[in-house]
This record gives sequence, C-alpha cells and structure tokens, in this order.
Amino acid sequence: MPLVENELSSFIDECFKEALKSQKEKTSLAGEAVKVVFSNVKIVDQKISLECEIRGYTGEVYDYYSFRFESVVFPHYYLEVLRLALISFWSGNLLTKKDRKRFLFILEYGETNKFYLNRSLKYLFYVKKLVRAA
Repeated sequence: MPLVENELSSFIDECFKEALKSQKEKTSLAGEAVKVVFSNVKIVDQKISLECEIRGYTGEVYDYYSFRFESVVFPHYYLEVLRLALISFWSGNLLTKKDRKRFLFILEYGETNKFYLNRSLKYLFYVKKLVRAA
C-alpha cells in the first residue's frame, strides 16, 4: 500500500500526464475501465487524508493507496478530480460514459466558478485529449 504525500494538484497533473502517455503508447495499467473507491475520507482544516482502492469492473483489485494532502483549498472539488485522474491513469483513458459525463460536469462547474477556473481549464486541456471511451 503506497503512501502518497504531495500537493494534490501536482499529483493530479502527473496522473493525467501518465494517462496521456499511456494513450499514445496504446497501453494501460489495468487494461480495462476501472472504479476508484475512496474510504476513510477525512477533511480537516484544508487537509485531506483518505484511502483509495482501484478496482476493475470485472472485480479485480489493482492497487490500494493512502493519501495525505496538505492545504487543499477546495477539497470536495479536488476529490472528484482526483478520482477521475486516477481512473484515467489506471485505465489508459478507457473511461466509461458515466465517468466521462461526471468529468465534464465537474470541469464545467469549475469554469463557472472563478475560484476553480484556472485549474479547470488545465484539466479541460487533459480531458479533451482523452478521446477513447470504453
């Protein structure tokens, strides 16, 4: 169980960059669309700690993480983006329609809120490159 301590937005960026790289190479870690299940989520004073399980739709558990992020300004927004970044990273962008709709909704919400705008535009750049769907 790897423990990840990092700035959340930097970690999300790295997940998307790796997802785009795997898309170019036509590979993926899981080889199928995956689900990301969060548990033990604790948000206290802009600090997030959570456990995360990466599970395939066939039921196989691919990995398990513990995350701890400091000074997250909008934790609920970033949790959803983190979920989708991990899905992209593990599935090589084999996103389900539900995940794609959820992703676009989150990004559109970010675009309508000035506090999220800069980050959402960056994530929108990534998601526009994620063209394959499971």
